[in-house]
Amino acid sequence: MPAAENRLKPSHPKRRSYAQARANRRLIEAKSASFLQLLAEQFRRSSAVKSVPKLHRLHPRDFFEHFYFTNRPVVLRGLMRGWPALKRWDPEYFARRFGDSTVEIVDGRSRDPHYESNFFNHCRKIRMKEFVRRIEECGESNDFYLSARNFFFHRREFRPLLRDVRCPSGFLNPRKFRRQPSLFFGPKGTVTPLHHDGANILFGQIHGRKLFKLIPPFDLDKLYIERRAFSAVDLGKPDYRRFPLLRRATILEVVVEPGEFLFIPIGWWHWVKALDISISLSFLHFAAPGKPVFWRFWENAAR
Repeated sequence: MPAAENRLKPSHPKRRSYAQARANRRLIEAKSASFLQLLAEQFRRSSAVKSVPKLHRLHPRDFFEHFYFTNRPVVLRGLMRGWPALKRWDPEYFARRFGDSTVEIVDGRSRDPHYESNFFNHCRKIRMKEFVRRIEECGESNDFYLSARNFFFHRREFRPLLRDVRCPSGFLNPRKFRRQPSLFFGPKGTVTPLHHDGANILFGQIHGRKLFKLIPPFDLDKLYIERRAFSAVDLGKPDYRRFPLLRRATILEVVVEPGEFLFIPIGWWHWVKALDISISLSFLHFAAPGKPVFWRFWENAAR
């Protein structure tokens, strides 16, 4: 039989099954996109679009039932009551206690519009006292920052700081509470570009204030994604001529004050700006039943 006849013909069962699988995938993608648009429309009609609620000493049961499992942001007040960190943690304290210790920061961010993607190109080591001096002298700047990916608490000398924080009972897993949370420390004006995370986050503000702008995950078709989890949109100065679909996105704003936690649900887009010199912590290990939920969006994108 000629080689050409050995090839699969269009009517071959395998060829038909491949074509059907592709058609099914396109159908699922189209239905998923239209359903996200439907959710976005419903959300815009709800009272939740007006603001992020700030609730004092919310019961853990109500937090999980009405916010965690329903994927809604909320600011939690009263959970840091009695934390020594609220009284101690400021730039002067860090400089006095860890002045000669070396920390790794990201520097030169203002000269690179893609400083998050090029994170490792901006890493440099500096003594804590020099870092604090720069913070206090610069006024407002987005040029340098000690951010989550600098793995501050991986260093043994800094881990005693975690004695100044206490696990919010019922909200976070007490056995994993101090398992390397993320620390953010920088001057007024530091900006984290619009992005989403693949996990639920409890973000705690210790010193200074931060402005958050949040967009629900079902508005992702309006956000001009350019790097997996980042958007090309700058919510600090939105360019609606370049990004016209952004006008249709729901944007919630909230200022997180010292002593407050912001729950950032998995998949929610957020842009963050420090309104003051700021020190913050974030935690991942919730006291929710079952295994932690992670959105491995990069795996789906690679298929």
